[in-house]
Amino acid sequence: MSRTFMSLPPLFLMACFIICVASYPQYAADFRRIPLGDLNLLCDLDYNSGVISRRQGQCSIRRVYSARIPGCESNMTVAVYQGDNADEKWREDVSKYANLRHPNIVQVYGVTICSDICATVYHDGGHRC
Repeated sequence: MSRTFMSLPPLFLMACFIICVASYPQYAADFRRIPLGDLNLLCDLDYNSGVISRRQGQCSIRRVYSARIPGCESNMTVAVYQGDNADEKWREDVSKYANLRHPNIVQVYGVTICSDICATVYHDGGHRC
């Protein structure tokens, strides 16, 4: 039997809210929060994709894709971070690109955060696969 959020104990809901807010970088609050299920990955763009961190048996990977997002007219570029401590590299990249506004540099559109995947969605020139 499935339970709705409303049927969960209030203390449990408050703990979930605190964990989510604590893991969400303040600078990312200026961008859309996109549910993981809304990212329709179309193809691998292979811009510097691959291993981004390797420490004593741990590995983090960043892959770059062209994707469709409901409500967006053109394709978007999505950098997906997975693996051990990938959220650290994701936070570094979001903070680096968060304030960049120039037509020749990709601009952050939104972010996706879930338990083991972080992603940054960038405005795009309409890459086609």
